[in-house]
Formats: sequence, C-alpha cells, structure tokens
Amino acid sequence: MNFQSGRQQLLESSRKLSYKWSKTREIWQDKNADSFHKDYIQNLERQLKASLDSINEIDEMFKEIQKDCF
Repeated sequence: MNFQSGRQQLLESSRKLSYKWSKTREIWQDKNADSFHKDYIQNLERQLKASLDSINEIDEMFKEIQKDCF
C-alpha cells in the first residue's frame, strides 16, 4: 500500500491554494482578509501538517508490516 501518492496530492493542492491565496491577498487587504486568513487558512495549514505527519506515520507502519510479513 502506498500512501505517498495521496500525500503528494495534498501537497500539490496546498501549493495551489497557497498561490491563489497570495494572489487574492494582493487585492484583498482589509481586516476581513486578515480574519479569513486566521480563521481558515492558518487552521487549514495546521490540519494539513497534522495530516501529512499522520500519512508518514501510517506509511512507515505499513512498510514495517510488509517487511515483517514477507
């Protein structure tokens, strides 16, 4: 089982979102934009990091299981 392809998809989606958000911030520069960034973008970044860490842990566990079983 390979979890790295899902990990790569998450990373690519995150890069796209980050790029689009930076472009949006060039024109949206008020307290609502700051609030949106804090409430949604930063929260999403934290969740993404936690998800990627979990994917890495699960991938390592499955590698160990495969090594032990085969």
